Amino acid sequence: MGRDFEGAKAMAQILLWLRKWKRGEMRRSVPAYAGGRNRMIFVWVEAWWFAQVEDDFDDDEEVRRAGGRRKKVEEVVASVAMSKELTTPRPFRGDVGDRVEEWVEECLTGDKAASTERAYHGLWLKWKAWVRRQGWHSEYLNYKDDPVENENKVLAFVGYLGWLGASAATLKQAIFALKDAHKRAGCGDPTDKMHRLWMLVSALERRAVKKPRRLGVIPQMLQWLGAMLVDPFEENTQDPAYADAVMVMASLVTAWFFMLRAKEYCDSSGLDEEMVLRGADLRFTTDGVVDKNQEPNEITMQFRKTKSDQLAFGESKTLKSTGKKHLCPVEALARMRAKWPTRFQKGHSDCVKPLFRWSAGSALKRTEVQSFLQQAARGVGLPPERFMSHSLRIGGATALYQSTGEIEVVKRMGRWSSSAVQRYLHDGGDTLPRVSQKMADLGNTMFYA
Repeated sequence: MGRDFEGAKAMAQILLWLRKWKRGEMRRSVPAYAGGRNRMIFVWVEAWWFAQVEDDFDDDEEVRRAGGRRKKVEEVVASVAMSKELTTPRPFRGDVGDRVEEWVEECLTGDKAASTERAYHGLWLKWKAWVRRQGWHSEYLNYKDDPVENENKVLAFVGYLGWLGASAATLKQAIFALKDAHKRAGCGDPTDKMHRLWMLVSALERRAVKKPRRLGVIPQMLQWLGAMLVDPFEENTQDPAYADAVMVMASLVTAWFFMLRAKEYCDSSGLDEEMVLRGADLRFTTDGVVDKNQEPNEITMQFRKTKSDQLAFGESKTLKSTGKKHLCPVEALARMRAKWPTRFQKGHSDCVKPLFRWSAGSALKRTEVQSFLQQAARGVGLPPERFMSHSLRIGGATALYQSTGEIEVVKRMGRWSSSAVQRYLHDGGDTLPRVSQKMADLGNTMFYA
């Protein structure tokens, strides 16, 4: 009996201690959990503990011997029941804090594009190396320290990168990487009120040598490439080089008409399996109907994931045949299907691989696309250095804008979610002349409110 009484008494003391902890009366003497997780973890621990000791309160006789606290015990048991209803306790194995931290860390990632995440990570590693070299205690700047001293630290790091030859854009990205890492760690924005830092970035941007504006691919360039790559094999389509020529031509024409980003059709610093075009993403139709007995006159492309669609809801675009040689996406892709049927065959393993691949199996690279475009630019008398892989997207958007004059149509077709497309468009064609005629014909029909 004495042992049972002592056990019940000890248990009551433990419960009293837990209650005091919950009210905050004993937290000064016990180290707090890092990161502000003590409250959440305590609820789980308390629920687990009460679940373990609940059965010990069933014996009324023993409870009476433990100081006659039956009413108090009933309140505790009722509190346990309420905790079970309001929360679902997880099995406690001593690593709850680590699991919570891992869950938060996983959920904090993914809010930026993968390329941006990689760039920020690389610059953050450079900052950590710089901190170690300076002998500082932590890579995180304390907001309680002198703000001028913190600014001097960041300015020294930015100055070091600039001395190494980093561009103004890279320096600006380094600052954003520091901001992002500090915010994820719960340390706030270290660049708040760092006016000299942003003055430096603005000055560098103004002094930076401006590169010539990139030009968009024009239809004559695609026709020139078709004549150079495909036409020489018209009499000998069995030549192994013909298959690769058809693949290259189909990739360029498709990227131009659908205004594809490099990652959406080729290897751009690595393959993005979620974004790159596959044969399974294309559908040939004849006036909206799949008819294998007739030549297709439409092609529908399914976008599984794009830069402006990070959640991968997906969307599709359909284009009709143009009837122009080397300037028709339906013709180019149908020719490729005839040469590479398994890449378009539903259910075949080739159908779910990147569509534009060489005969050897490797994917078409962005640098290879750039090389073909620069050859075409040189062939039609344009400066080759102003054409990159993105020139296909620029050229397609410009051609659509000059033919329609509708910026919203261009944004929808090119999947722009903002007005960033304005940077790429080149005025020309009949768009502006038609606008001037309409302005002149307005006459006296314009009124002011």
